[in-house]
Amino acid sequence: MHHGPTQLLQILLSESVYLIWVLRCERVIQEKIITERKISTRWHHAINERLTINEVTTTKLIRNRKYTELIKGTWELAIKKTRGTLAHQPHQSEVLVGRIA
Repeated sequence: MHHGPTQLLQILLSESVYLIWVLRCERVIQEKIITERKISTRWHHAINERLTINEVTTTKLIRNRKYTELIKGTWELAIKKTRGTLAHQPHQSEVLVGRIA
């Protein structure tokens, strides 16, 4: 089974929909003007944050081989395809946030 890619899709969809909702509220209620660059920056931040949460859960809270493999399978290909612009490789404690310009 391909649990990792399925989980990644769920993460990307849920984070994206939540960000859309937050941005809409900011635009409608607070009357903010939000640029494409700002949207992109906030999306990258949200995904990097989720990657960091998954890594901390794997390395600090749930030290289970099966769970670790699931998290590795979830993020490994995404990190490779984005040429490392997602936060970092699993099992490191530092975070380097970036994106392709």
